Amino acid sequence: MLFISLGCDCCVKTRINEYFYKDKKVESQFFDWILSDFHTVLTVLKSILNNTKVIENENFIFSGNATDTGNHIINLKNMYFTSIHDIKSKMDIPSGKQQIHDKYVRRFNRLKTILENESGYVYFICNIDNENPIQFGNMNITINDLETFKYLVEQINDKLLFKLFVITPNLTEEEYDKIIIINPTKTTKDHPKDWYRWYYDWGKIMEKIKSNI
Repeated sequence: MLFISLGCDCCVKTRINEYFYKDKKVESQFFDWILSDFHTVLTVLKSILNNTKVIENENFIFSGNATDTGNHIINLKNMYFTSIHDIKSKMDIPSGKQQIHDKYVRRFNRLKTILENESGYVYFICNIDNENPIQFGNMNITINDLETFKYLVEQINDKLLFKLFVITPNLTEEEYDKIIIINPTKTTKDHPKDWYRWYYDWGKIMEKIKSNI
């Protein structure tokens, strides 16, 4: 049984670690520690299905700025992908490009291997909202986008056992075949936007996920 974050930022992976993996060490997956959106997820799945390259060295853009913790801010030209944790700003750009390229090729291949070969259940979890003040992806999704996800996964491996949990206020809470939409409830109405979303009732959200596992 695997739990895989599909973004849209670090919050989901952090919560997966807190509620499911706890102290267990697991390899990082493609969407764990980047800013992305669900359209990027679909782009990656299409690349896996069609056996095309989506991570190319020349597509990485270094902004020239640095985060508060001294890391390069890095984007991809061909999809919404922003790294703020991976490469220290003291590293020169050519070396940084090669390092981040190699890291995300490894994570891409790790996800590809899981989709093609995993025999146990895979639970995909994503959070899609407008609560992260540095998130600039497209948070507009439709049921058709979610159905496209299911279609692509089944085209990659029609024997894979999986469910997709979508935590979002942007769609009506509902259960479909292999897709479960969860509307987050807030513990307080007055709060600043925050990547960690401490004001979401994560206990309640995770109970809904656990009840469908």
